[in-house]
Amino acid sequence: MLDYIKMMYKGLARTGLSRVLINETRCHMHITFDGLLEVASALNSTKEFNAMRKTAVVTSNANHPLFQHIFDSLKKIKIFRDEEEAREWLMS
Repeated sequence: MLDYIKMMYKGLARTGLSRVLINETRCHMHITFDGLLEVASALNSTKEFNAMRKTAVVTSNANHPLFQHIFDSLKKIKIFRDEEEAREWLMS
């Protein structure tokens, strides 16, 4: 998962976008607790993620709590279940 996130943000860094909407509603994650801790720790300690763009992630109901737990400490990423709410937050 961490490799996927890094790959996405490396690509986004080249685009110059300041706001990003990611729809992960069809993504079903299977991650161990240790894997979850690794992702959260890496995101909190990596410069590129601390300086990232304003990002809204729309998740499935099943993954919503997991995404919230992983990304809660990163202020520029917010997790949603509803795409319209995500768009409104991005534009605020």
